[in-house]
Amino acid sequence: MHTLTKADITSTLSTLHDFSKEESQSLVEDFFDIISQRLAQGEEVKLSGFGRFVLHKKRARLARNPKTGESAWVTARTVVSYLPSVTLKAKFEMLAQLSQQAAVSAAGAGLSAREE
Repeated sequence: MHTLTKADITSTLSTLHDFSKEESQSLVEDFFDIISQRLAQGEEVKLSGFGRFVLHKKRARLARNPKTGESAWVTARTVVSYLPSVTLKAKFEMLAQLSQQAAVSAAGAGLSAREE
């Protein structure tokens, strides 16, 4: 499995849209900077068809190190969560169903080949 990186996105943009590498890199960096700035300002970021980035405030709490059993206070903090859009979820569900159907077909083909 390959991890998609900013460099991959930059390369794909420059190939698909005939941008220079510098233009593509600038677009990608600007895109992520805008998202980061908005989140830092406490705003939710919605990307239609992709999902939303939302901020959650976590309260201070007493935690335990599972290795040592030692207790320690974790300070209050704000974290970013990603929630996929309904459209994106539907695409994944469709891909999962197709994958299951392919697996069932392959298993069925294996059984019929053994029967002959």
